[in-house]
Amino acid sequence: MSTVQSTTNLSGQRSTWIITTAWVIIAIVFFLLAQQPYTPKEARLQVNDGSVRLLPSFWLPTIGADPSRLLGVGAFETTLPLYWIPLTLAIFEVVFGILDRQRSFQILRILLRAFGILLIIWSFFGHEPFWDFVLMNIFPTSPQLLHPSETLIEFVQEHLDLVLVSSLLIVPIGLLLGIAVTRDSFREFLPLVMNIVNSGQTVPSIAVIALVIPLLGIGFWPTIFALVIYGLLPVVRNTVAGLEAVDAAIVEAAKGVGMTPTQILLQVELPLATPVIMAGIRTSMVTNVGTAAIGAFAGSGGLGVLIVSGLSMVIGSFVLLGALPAAILAILLDYLFSQVERTVTPRGLTIS
Repeated sequence: MSTVQSTTNLSGQRSTWIITTAWVIIAIVFFLLAQQPYTPKEARLQVNDGSVRLLPSFWLPTIGADPSRLLGVGAFETTLPLYWIPLTLAIFEVVFGILDRQRSFQILRILLRAFGILLIIWSFFGHEPFWDFVLMNIFPTSPQLLHPSETLIEFVQEHLDLVLVSSLLIVPIGLLLGIAVTRDSFREFLPLVMNIVNSGQTVPSIAVIALVIPLLGIGFWPTIFALVIYGLLPVVRNTVAGLEAVDAAIVEAAKGVGMTPTQILLQVELPLATPVIMAGIRTSMVTNVGTAAIGAFAGSGGLGVLIVSGLSMVIGSFVLLGALPAAILAILLDYLFSQVERTVTPRGLTIS
C-alpha cells in the first residue's frame, strides 16, 4: 500500500515539474511574441501584462493543486482546466497589444487587465490549502490557522466592497468639489473646502465611525462614511492642483476661438489635468484599502476582522492572514490604476 502511494506521489511530482517547465517555455514564447511589433518600452509593458496572466499556472501546481484542473478555488467548485484561462488571456493580450496604436482598443486592454487581476485575486486568495501550508510553516504551534467563520476569499470580497463603494462616492464628490472651487463664481469657497477635506484626515477614522454609529447604526454604512471622509482629500486636492496648473494662455486661446466655459472645462482643462487628477484617485483608493480594516470595529466585515481577531486572541496567523492580503490588494490596485492613468492620459502629455 505504501509503495503504491509513494509511486503515485512521485508521479504527481514529476507531472508538476513537467507542466511547470512547459509553462516556462510558453512564457518565453510570449516574451518573444511581445517584442516583435514594439519598441523596447512597449515590449516591456506587454511582457509584464502577459506574465500576470500566467502567474496562477506557475504557483498553483507547486503547492499541491491538481496540475490540470482548478479545484476548490473561492466559493465555487469548478473543473475548468486551469491552464486554458491564462493561456487565453495571454493570447488576447498579444492581439490587443498589436491594436494598441489605435486608441479605441485601449479600453479593451484595460478590461482584460482587470479581469486578469480578478483571476489572480480569486485563485490566490481563494486557495485555502496554500494559506494553510504557509501559515503552518510560519506558525507551527498556532492553535488555529484559518478563521472558522468565513473563508479568506469572503473576507477579501467584503473588503473590496468597502473600498469600491466608498470610491464610487469619493470620486464624483471630489471631482465636483474640485471643479466648483476653481470656477470664478465659487473660488471664494476654496479655503473653506480645503480646510474641511483636510480635517477629514486629521480626525481618526475610528472616531468618525464612533460618531456616526448612533445615526447610521452598526454595519456597512458607518465604515463607508468614514472612508469617504478620509479619502476625499487626495481627489479634491489633485483636482484643484491639476486645473489650476493649466496654462492661462491655453484657456484664453480657447476663449478666443469661441468655446463656451463648459467646452473649455471638458475639452481643454480636464484633459490637461487628467494625469494629476488620476494620481489623486489612485492615492485615495490605495489608501482606502488599508483604512477599510477599521470596518471590523463597525461590524462591516473585511480583512480587518482577521487582524482584530488575531490581536484580541493572540493568534498571529489571523493577523498575517488579514494584513498580507490587504497589502497585496493595495499593490494590485495601484498597478491597475497606474495602467488606467497611462491609458486616459492624452498622448501629448505622456512622458516616454
